[in-house]
Amino acid sequence: MIVMELLPNFNELFVAFGVLYFWYAPLILIFSRPGLNFAQRLRWGIVCLALSWLSYFWLKQQQKS
Repeated sequence: MIVMELLPNFNELFVAFGVLYFWYAPLILIFSRPGLNFAQRLRWGIVCLALSWLSYFWLKQQQKS
């Protein structure tokens, strides 16, 4: 069982990768769009960050139960 302790926790890696890919990738796209003004970029950026944090904590809560 020592081998299992040395391996990373793949559930946490999957959650972290999912949050980074599905929420921070749209954030990068929002800030790189030339058609949006600063207020729109800021608004959508805050929405993406809030959703990423909420989804991360929700997934962590689901893993505990």
